[in-house]
Parts: sequence; structure tokens; C-alpha cells
Amino acid sequence: MGFAERLSETRLARGLTQAELAARSGVSQSYLVQLEAGRYQPTLEILRNLAVVLAVSIDELAFDPQERELAPCDDLGRLIAKTTALDQRDRDTITNVIESLLYRHQAQASRAGKKKPGPAPRRN
Repeated sequence: MGFAERLSETRLARGLTQAELAARSGVSQSYLVQLEAGRYQPTLEILRNLAVVLAVSIDELAFDPQERELAPCDDLGRLIAKTTALDQRDRDTITNVIESLLYRHQAQASRAGKKKPGPAPRRN
């Protein structure tokens, strides 16, 4: 499946009309029609705008799943990219949770690095 088909399918899956996607992504409807027909290829800026509005990564629009090899953490990146649809309070909550987890991980790593072998603890 090519870019034009992925764009059209993703738009339909999000319940958007061509007019709605065009308006939200800053392109004319006629240009979007041409993109979905496979007659035009978008610039990187337009591809980015489309991906943001559709809450997908650029590579999801540009490449077939078979064309891209994803690292395990790419799933997290894809989820984070979709948070643009959330309100600011929810995005702040997600940011706080991630920062807390990273802080905990750093603290655990720091403690593990500073521990020196010593006598075994006494049992009472």
C-alpha cells in the first residue's frame, strides 16, 4: 500500500472528511484530493502537519509496516505522538508520570553504583 492509500485510510479511520483534514493541516482540499489520488507527494512540513492532525507518526504515513523495522521503544514513541489529541492537563499528567519513572530509575541506578560490598545484615 502506498502513501496515498495510507493517508486516505488513516483519515477515514479518524472519521475526518477531506475538507476537515485539509483545514486542520493547513492545505487546500484540492491539494489533499491530489495527495490521496497519488498525484502529488507532500513536503516534509505538510507530511508533519498531516501526521500531527491524524495523531500518527510520519513513518506510519510514509512507510508500510514491512518497510520499517521498529525498535521495542518505538511503541512508546508512537503513543506519545498521539498525546497531541489530549488536553494540556492530561499531557502534563503523562509528562509527570514519565519524569517520575525516569527519576526513580536514576535514583536506583545511583544507589546501585554507590553500594559497596559489606558485611551481611544481621538477622534478629
